[in-house]
Amino acid sequence: MSTLTTRRGLAVLVTLGALLVATLALASQAQAGTLYACYKKKSGAVRIVSRSAKCKKGETKVSWGTAGKNGTNGANGTNGANGTNGKDGAAGKEGSAGKEGKEGKEGVAGLNGTALAYAEVSSTGILGNSKGVSKMSPGGSPGTGTYCLTIPGTLHIGVATSNSLGGGTVPSVDAVDMAPFIEIIFGECAEGTTVAVHTDNVKAEPVAAGFFLEVN
Repeated sequence: MSTLTTRRGLAVLVTLGALLVATLALASQAQAGTLYACYKKKSGAVRIVSRSAKCKKGETKVSWGTAGKNGTNGANGTNGANGTNGKDGAAGKEGSAGKEGKEGKEGVAGLNGTALAYAEVSSTGILGNSKGVSKMSPGGSPGTGTYCLTIPGTLHIGVATSNSLGGGTVPSVDAVDMAPFIEIIFGECAEGTTVAVHTDNVKAEPVAAGFFLEVN
């Protein structure tokens, strides 16, 4: 092999190497396709040309692809480990007060108590809900704040309390007389009255007032 041939071979290799680098650079900037060049055998010179270009006398046209076929998809990676739980958030602000609820339905009437007798009396002396009371028994000269009732049986004690729904003075101070002899003598209560209730205001003045009475 002559020295001239060896030099030409080296020149071709260098030129092709440089051409490959240039080709890769072009391939990274353009779409994948085929590149064309004219190669001069005598000097080893190579120049890039278009597909339709014709090489000069003494040159050989060569071509090569800029990209190979697409590779197959790689296998899916394994799932990553779950992350740690986040910290609890700060407590929220206290909410505003809710609207007032609707008034509930009226409850059912309670069972009768164990009292011997009881009565609801209005400020005008009208007998309302009652048990064991025969009648209201006012005398011929009824006094203000004196209410007379006839309750049969053996009576021991009576308690009267102010009734705000019974009319008259509210509140009232109520007293029960289980032996109303004086009231009968002065005509405030009729004969046969067994219980007298006196209603006063806070100044101890007789007034008309509704009340509840319980007797045992």
